[in-house]
Amino acid sequence: MHHEVPGECAPGKTQCQAGVGSCLPNVQPGSQVETCNGKDDDCNGLFGDVQDIKTECNAAMAGAQNVVDWQCQAGKCKVAAPPRVPSTRVHRCA
Repeated sequence: MHHEVPGECAPGKTQCQAGVGSCLPNVQPGSQVETCNGKDDDCNGLFGDVQDIKTECNAAMAGAQNVVDWQCQAGKCKVAAPPRVPSTRVHRCA
C-alpha cells in the first residue's frame, strides 16, 4: 500500500533506489477521471467530486434527462434536493 497517496492510487509496489525505499503507485494520481462509484478515482482525497456529474448521471439513469441538479452520494447518482424557500405567508392573530 502506498499510504502517502489517497484513494485508488494507494496500492502499489515498494521501490528501492540508492538505498532509499519509496512507493510506486499502480495508478498515478490524476491519471483517472473521477466517477460516481464510491471511490476516489482521481486520488485527490475526495469521493464523488465528479467534474461533469449531470452528464454522467443522466447517462446512468435512463429517463432522467430532465433532472437539473445531481449529487453523488455513497457511489450513486441522486437527485439533489431543491433549496428550501422560506414561507412568505402572512400569519394573522385573531
